[in-house]
Amino acid sequence: MGARHIGQPIQMWKAFDTLFMMVCWLIWKECNARVFNQPYRTTDQIFNGISEEIVIWKDAGIFQMLYRISSRA
Repeated sequence: MGARHIGQPIQMWKAFDTLFMMVCWLIWKECNARVFNQPYRTTDQIFNGISEEIVIWKDAGIFQMLYRISSRA
């Protein structure tokens, strides 16, 4: 593990890493949509879409599942 994990609970970093990758993926999808489909969304629309996706993942239990997996390790 990198130095950023020292002294921090691993489940917190797993959730953070997952959240970070999800946001990167959603921004990537927005870039592709702009290139190939040409629907431009405002920054507020993009932010709201990311917020909605976070709520969906949270409601689905993704972050709780990461906590359970890392606490068994």
